[in-house]
Amino acid sequence: MNKNIGALIVVCLLSVSFSAFAIKYTNEYLQRKVELQKRVDAGDTDAVEKLDVINKQEKKFESVVWGTTL
Repeated sequence: MNKNIGALIVVCLLSVSFSAFAIKYTNEYLQRKVELQKRVDAGDTDAVEKLDVINKQEKKFESVVWGTTL
């Protein structure tokens, strides 16, 4: 019984750690995307290309995620 409780605690800690990492990464990613969008709005052509690449990668990722979940 104690091994089961210990394993449950480990799984919960790993889950919390992964969630914290995912939130941090997502926040940083969205901040970079917002900054790129501001540069695009200001007329930066290099930022337009970078934002296009990010949007294409997002579409590929979404298709992979939805393809595996359906």
